[in-house]
Amino acid sequence: MGSSCRIECIFFSEFHPTLGPKITYQVPEDFISRELFDTVQVYIITKPELQNKLITVTAMEKKLIGCPVCIEHKKYSRNALLFNLGFVCDAQAKTCALEPIVKKLAGYLTTLELESSFVSTEESKQKLVPIMTILLEELNASGRCTLPIDESNTIHLKVIEQRPDPPVAQEYDVPVFTKDKEDFFNSQWDLTTQQILPYIDGFRHIQKISAEADVELNLVRIAIQNLLYYGVVTLVSILQYSNVYCPTPKVQDLVDDKSLQEACLSYVTKQGSQTSAPRETVVPERVSIATPEPAAARGEPDPTFTLSLCGDMGDLELLLPGEADVLVRGLRSFQLRDMGSRGWNQQHENLEKLNMQAILDATASQGEPIQELLVTHGKIPTLVEELIAVEMWKQKVFPVLCKLEDFKPQNTFPIYMVLHHEASIINLLETVFFHKEVCESAEDTVLDLVDYCHRKLTLLVAQSGRGAPPEEESQYSSPMQELQKQAELMEFEIALKALSVLRYITDCVDSLSLSTLSRMLSTHNLPCLLVELLEHSPWSRREGGKLQQFESGRWHTVTPSEQQKLSKLDGQVWIALYNLLLSPEARARYCLTSFAKGQLLKLRAFLTDTLLDQLPNLSDLQGFLAHLALTEAQPPKKDLVLEQIPEIWERLERENKGKWQAIAKHQLRHVFSPSEQDLRLQARRWAETYRLDVLEAVAPERPRCAYCSAEASKRCSRCQNEWYCCRECQVKHWEKHGKACVLAAQGDRAK
Repeated sequence: MGSSCRIECIFFSEFHPTLGPKITYQVPEDFISRELFDTVQVYIITKPELQNKLITVTAMEKKLIGCPVCIEHKKYSRNALLFNLGFVCDAQAKTCALEPIVKKLAGYLTTLELESSFVSTEESKQKLVPIMTILLEELNASGRCTLPIDESNTIHLKVIEQRPDPPVAQEYDVPVFTKDKEDFFNSQWDLTTQQILPYIDGFRHIQKISAEADVELNLVRIAIQNLLYYGVVTLVSILQYSNVYCPTPKVQDLVDDKSLQEACLSYVTKQGSQTSAPRETVVPERVSIATPEPAAARGEPDPTFTLSLCGDMGDLELLLPGEADVLVRGLRSFQLRDMGSRGWNQQHENLEKLNMQAILDATASQGEPIQELLVTHGKIPTLVEELIAVEMWKQKVFPVLCKLEDFKPQNTFPIYMVLHHEASIINLLETVFFHKEVCESAEDTVLDLVDYCHRKLTLLVAQSGRGAPPEEESQYSSPMQELQKQAELMEFEIALKALSVLRYITDCVDSLSLSTLSRMLSTHNLPCLLVELLEHSPWSRREGGKLQQFESGRWHTVTPSEQQKLSKLDGQVWIALYNLLLSPEARARYCLTSFAKGQLLKLRAFLTDTLLDQLPNLSDLQGFLAHLALTEAQPPKKDLVLEQIPEIWERLERENKGKWQAIAKHQLRHVFSPSEQDLRLQARRWAETYRLDVLEAVAPERPRCAYCSAEASKRCSRCQNEWYCCRECQVKHWEKHGKACVLAAQGDRAK
């Protein structure tokens, strides 16, 4: 046992009927002076309130640990037996490891007394002296001891080593075994640890272990910390591809040690794959990789040239868990005059990364950490405020900017990014608002978000009378006019995203505040607005006699066989109507006036058998409308004397009233007239943000095979340009693709 908790003395004290508290035995003898005992005796033989509890007291540079015992019975003098067997250590000693032993000894002596009067009988009590001697010597020597009490009782004691607290296991940490994994017996661990042990391989970080083992993240972190405490695993940083790593001189060991090479190959080989033989050719001070002459150089398909699988959504990560946490924590609101500034651009890039990662997570169906982080750090209100701020900038500042005669930018991309910022935020909100807790975490800003959605949907209905905006124009007279047209096209898509967000808000109608319900049903009369959307269907149009629908960011021609199929946007409207008209909370607050009744009854024409087959729940709505047709219209009513109103739009308008032209001129001089060097730097940052592999993964359409045009999931592993559905198509297409592939590969190596 370490010197930090060395036992200097073991004593046995009891309450004598006439002499009071006294030390009956101590090893070594006379270690505890009379003066010391008089100082601490009230803690050795204590009052009832402190009996059967661990007590540690420090006095005269000594620390005494004991557990006073009281056994009440009429056979004892004064009807009670009071005793205490304790340890004495140095005052600076760490005695936490000894406390369980003192507690156990008190329990053992109590049991022996109740069974055989071991303590109260003088003959048996004298056995305590050799017991205490063995205890002192063996605990100090080895930290464990065995005490034979009698023929039928033996006590085994061990000092448990006190280890330092393990580091906190973060979700982005990677656990690695410190010993051979096969040496551990799974049955010795708790069930959670047994479940995650197969997934600890030195590659998977804790969050990935949680997802693949189907164990809650917090439980995995606790289990890993337990393994850290016992030294079974250690934590290493996750391998980040954005970092630069270099080998240490120990890399020479890999060259010299064949067993280490085999262990390395075994370690990096995917589970279920066959471990290949080492292919390194070793020369002094260098490792050269032996590679055959490329078959492509000989004009034939490379036999070792394989297809790389299309990135799996579950494995593709734009952000590491720790990086996502930092980005979410850093989200903040900006003033209108600061939009487009360097700090604002950095946040826009961060939002784009969070947006793409949220889409990847939702598509992979492996948990959505971005949504959890936004809720945990309370950033949904910040996103709503930023959304409304950029909407106000587009309405108040952008038109002024377009009219400034001295503003003729050569590059309009910085302005486009501000316009696109609104689309980024509403897209992120659409992704995360699917979860009810996100709507709840929006708190009071859900009122502002409802108003925002109402403004967008009203604009959508108004534009539907003029027809949907065209997809593109051939020529524009100036860059600013082109930018205005792009803003108009973008506004259409933003409005469709707002429809989805509104539908997700209606899913939470049972938990919305009375003011929010009143805002949706009385102030904005959203059910009637949704009926208008169904009537005009702005996401559908006729081009050349063919029906087209807007979906996934573009117009698609609908085949005659698919025209009866319910589109996603129509489905969102129907679900929102179902929530607003049939939920008990909404029905109690919605006033069915004659106008509302007339509008809602228009829905009966749309409720065909084909629609009911696709959304069976709408049969309840059909019954509601049949009942509504037979009831009298209600007079208008307003039962809320006081109601909460949205604040963000009014506050921003009040703070910037009369400053719109000044803001536009400030941004003209300091934000939207960057130097060529600044543009190059910003373009490089945008290229890093919009990674090709991520954009391909979140794209609504899958790539097509270069040979047969079927849906492809693999691509050329050399040039990464052409996609194929199978190996056979790649071989057949090699005659055309081979030369281009070699040139592309050589160009990549030259870079």
